[in-house]
Amino acid sequence: MIENKLKAAREALNISQSEASRLSGLVQKDISLLEAGKKKFIPKEYIHFLYTNGIDINSIYIDEIELKFGNTPNYPLNNNVISEVNEQVAPSLNYEKLHPKLHPTLHPTQKHTLPQVVTVDHSGNENVVLVNVKAQAGYLNGYGDVEYIQTLPTYSLPGLNNGTFRAFEVSGDSMDPTLEHKEIVICQWVENTDHIRNDRVHVIVSKKDGIIIKRLLNCISKHGYIIAKSDANNKTLYRNIEVYPQDIEEIWYPILHINHNFRSPNELHNRMNSFESDLEEIKRRLGI
Repeated sequence: MIENKLKAAREALNISQSEASRLSGLVQKDISLLEAGKKKFIPKEYIHFLYTNGIDINSIYIDEIELKFGNTPNYPLNNNVISEVNEQVAPSLNYEKLHPKLHPTLHPTQKHTLPQVVTVDHSGNENVVLVNVKAQAGYLNGYGDVEYIQTLPTYSLPGLNNGTFRAFEVSGDSMDPTLEHKEIVICQWVENTDHIRNDRVHVIVSKKDGIIIKRLLNCISKHGYIIAKSDANNKTLYRNIEVYPQDIEEIWYPILHINHNFRSPNELHNRMNSFESDLEEIKRRLGI
């Protein structure tokens, strides 16, 4: 159960509830309620506290695996980064001993983005929170607010039990024909910009541009920004967006989508016929 793992994580750090409260900024009463299973919403401060102290967040939520340290084990230790990440954490903890390969949450070519609030059901399984079009403006200010997240609809979907997930509703036709207006994409949390899958659709929560559902090209190492592009044919109407790492709050990768519009075979067939006739006309004019 999640409450048992939260207690085990704190005990693995060899600290009391009061010490965990002081280090994380969360009141001790809330920590006590979390460990007793009486509080199901885990505040962002406590998730960040566990993560920066080397606790694998997935191992907290997945019953099938044991609690473990080392959220991303292949990064070398960077003392400058550690001091930045833990600037508000008391220096009494021996970070090098706890996790000698701590994941750098700040990097010249990336900005780590951590889910601020997640919700779980009565069995301790994480819910999928839906951010529909009407809620997207509020999400920019409330994605880290427990009370706000509680107002959003939540769902439990089969097969989504190995990660942190969120659902977003598509607004507009900039991604048509890949994604239609009002279609819902179910997404998995992306740890940092280095994990962006090039030329794949992602959801970015940006302080500057809001919620972006676009196809991404990661050009951070080359140019210092990400190119977010539309799939629509009208590139003049839907121009590319340059997204800078410092503006990113969250990144999500769609793994499935829900469409209420069942396209008829005739519609797809007509599109193919139109494409083939246009191709034949081009070949005729070129004398091919």
